[in-house]
Amino acid sequence: MVFGSNIRLPVDIIFSQHLKPVNLTDSQHVMQLRKTLKETHDNADKNIEKYQQYVKKNYDKKCTDKFYDVGDHVMVSKIVRSKLEPLYEGPYVVTKKKHPVYELKTIYHPEVNQRCHFNRLIPCNRPAEGSRPNPEGIPTSTTVRRSARLRALENRTRRQSPRAPGG
Repeated sequence: MVFGSNIRLPVDIIFSQHLKPVNLTDSQHVMQLRKTLKETHDNADKNIEKYQQYVKKNYDKKCTDKFYDVGDHVMVSKIVRSKLEPLYEGPYVVTKKKHPVYELKTIYHPEVNQRCHFNRLIPCNRPAEGSRPNPEGIPTSTTVRRSARLRALENRTRRQSPRAPGG
């Protein structure tokens, strides 16, 4: 397609019985090349359009538009974050909507506005009245959460460990 003709390999030349004699003038040869190139490009355009429709159809199957109303609470996905940072920041409140872009303000700092595309937003529940985020990011609970597997393992090791005398 790039050069306007089929590739002729050395094997093709060796084993071909006869080559087609070329009885074309230069202008005829150029016209034939242009015609072949046009047909090839048209064929490629059709294939590209067909593939684009196929990809769009598959994308549309999986993609769902999410619509938010003014006053809805949402979280915004972080574009750049480190490995251990949370995936989302917020909560935010939708102040203006012009789908697919929404204008948001934070609950805790209402003067800060942000505009986001809907594909970065996820719905969230309203925070409890009067609750504020912990500024240091330190958990306020002192109890350690354990999975059922770890609790069972701790209970087994506690039962199996020998007790100290007098204890």
